[in-house]
Amino acid sequence: MKCEIIRDLLPLYIDNALSDVTKEEVVKHLEGCQDCNRIYEDMNEGDIKVADYITEIEPMKKVKRKLRITKVLFTAFVSAFILLTIAYELLCANPLLVSSDKVSYSVSSYTTDSVYSYFDDVNNRRKELLVPKDADFKLDTFENTVYVDGEKLLDDSGAPVPATGTLYPGGSLRVSIHADNPLTAMKRDIDQRYSGDKVSATLGFRPCLPFRQDINELCEENGMVWSAPLANIGEGSTLTIHCRDKDIVLDLYKLSKEAE
Repeated sequence: MKCEIIRDLLPLYIDNALSDVTKEEVVKHLEGCQDCNRIYEDMNEGDIKVADYITEIEPMKKVKRKLRITKVLFTAFVSAFILLTIAYELLCANPLLVSSDKVSYSVSSYTTDSVYSYFDDVNNRRKELLVPKDADFKLDTFENTVYVDGEKLLDDSGAPVPATGTLYPGGSLRVSIHADNPLTAMKRDIDQRYSGDKVSATLGFRPCLPFRQDINELCEENGMVWSAPLANIGEGSTLTIHCRDKDIVLDLYKLSKEAE
């Protein structure tokens, strides 16, 4: 047994109020511990009164109890601070992306008149003319003439336009994206780049709390509607939705053809 326990038991040992088993433990300890044996002898000889000894050790017990309580409270405070810091980091400062099984999307498109873009050598600038979306459009490179429904396409001055341009489809492709959100706000990461008739876009959705957030980065709903002109969606155009476990990569060119 520890010295503190033995010294607490000494008054009972002197009064012969201990069980035989406990008494044997006290005897063994006294035989091997000079400090406790000296206190026992002083008590037994009357140099230290039992009542006075008990009075002396009671304040020490109270101090030890206070130290234990302080240690427990300090540990609880530190643990709570760490948990709050982690929660703020994950829910406000740097929330995690949603997992791929929480993301769904639908695709639609709307079309308008097409646009014929060509370079005007006379005025040394690029021009654009609208072409009805259902019109019969033909480029006659031999005569360097453009025909729409069998008639020559003319510019504002009445001159035939050259067959050196490109016909771009009018309208846009829309991808409606929804992400399940267990929290009260959704932070949105978005990046979109164009290169000729090719678009490359990336999205990410992060469920979060609305505290200390840039309102321009938050979704009004649990998701968004992404769109791009059909004229910019050529082969190789992609929309990538970053998720926690994997990326969802959409072939925009293929989707635009399927949505026609």
